[in-house]
Amino acid sequence: AWVAAQGKVWGPSEERGADPIVVENLTKRFGAFVAVDHISFSVKAGEVYGWLGPNGAGKTTTIRMLLGLLKISEGNARVLGYKRCRCQA
Repeated sequence: AWVAAQGKVWGPSEERGADPIVVENLTKRFGAFVAVDHISFSVKAGEVYGWLGPNGAGKTTTIRMLLGLLKISEGNARVLGYKRCRCQA
């Protein structure tokens, strides 16, 4: 399935057997404030993955970007083969 949003196309990745979640240099800015600063990680199939950190560390912001609820300022993310674009969700 393909989904078009504001001229951008989301679709399944061409890579077979890739990790279900791949994040590279993901960044979120709110004006001059950097909430998430160039994080990179991947989650393999079957792994249990969690974030620990103080309030305001960017945990919820990261999840919202992965779900497509927040616009990505910089970087790339792929969830279940779907690339997250930088368009406003």
